Amino acid sequence: MFVNGLLDFALWYANNLGTKLEDPGVAEKGLGALRLMIEKGWLEESRVLDGSLFHDCARVKEFSDSDPKIQYLKDHWYKIKNNDGNFEFNLTNGKVPSQNETIKTANYDTNLMELCREHISHGWKSYVKINKKEFNSKGYLFAVVGEDGRCEHGFGPTQKHAFNDCTHWKKENNIIGTCELYPRGQEVVWRKH
Repeated sequence: MFVNGLLDFALWYANNLGTKLEDPGVAEKGLGALRLMIEKGWLEESRVLDGSLFHDCARVKEFSDSDPKIQYLKDHWYKIKNNDGNFEFNLTNGKVPSQNETIKTANYDTNLMELCREHISHGWKSYVKINKKEFNSKGYLFAVVGEDGRCEHGFGPTQKHAFNDCTHWKKENNIIGTCELYPRGQEVVWRKH
């Protein structure tokens, strides 16, 4: 019901304040755009719910106007239909998963995580060496598992630096996924989704 209400809300703003993703009502209209990103599999819902999308301007760094996905969102965020009180995206140029479909994300129970563990294990020795030598054993390592099983990582002396490093390599290699904290120091903290 929450998503249904959110789409009803976004459609009201589109009908009453216009379909351009700008003021008036840009924050409210943005709810429709964020939901479309989630349903397309371009954004993990957990990042919106836990607020991490909004920390340190992460959304600005990850989603630039030059990204074709952002243009798609601007052109389609308001294409919502009302079927007797059930609101859903009404897109003719490509299927958007319904609210009941599961978008594939990596977790400890999937083969994707196993692939990423192998990737991390290859870089682990380098990370531990740099962590001790340069970060005084207080470094951070972030990793991302892409929808297609490819992975990347980044590390640094601060959590922000490591996240930005991971995000850089994620973008460089066109990996769709979220950079998440893997270890703090030598303590592995990557949580189960």
